[in-house]
Amino acid sequence: MSGYTYSLQRPSHRFSLGAAFSLLVILSTILVACGGSTTSSSSGGAGTGNKKLTLAFLRPGPDPYYQDGQRAVVMAGQQQGITVQTYFSNNSQSQELANVQDAISKHVDGIEMYAVSLSAESADVAAANAAHIPIFLLY
Repeated sequence: MSGYTYSLQRPSHRFSLGAAFSLLVILSTILVACGGSTTSSSSGGAGTGNKKLTLAFLRPGPDPYYQDGQRAVVMAGQQQGITVQTYFSNNSQSQELANVQDAISKHVDGIEMYAVSLSAESADVAAANAAHIPIFLLY
């Protein structure tokens, strides 16, 4: 044997804070991509004049990793004055695409998601790109 041992443990709270910071950076990128700035306007919005930005967040399954990511996005959205609509795909590619299409129909300003699988990503990205909505994939 090689002498290596592996330990599978649930991520610590440091991961959650790191994820929140990363997601805050992504939210700021969406603001810039949508023509706004990263500073809040006097109306308390997210820097796009009077329009409040809306972000769709999709998680594939019930795993704690994805739940922590969703909590981080919602928290960062609240701090930035961004409405976050959350979706759950139940580990289904067809449900995931339906969620992306629903977010597009609601004219969200950006989509952030963990994909159900690598093979499902292409349809999600194609749909968002066709609607000219920025999409960010998390891993």
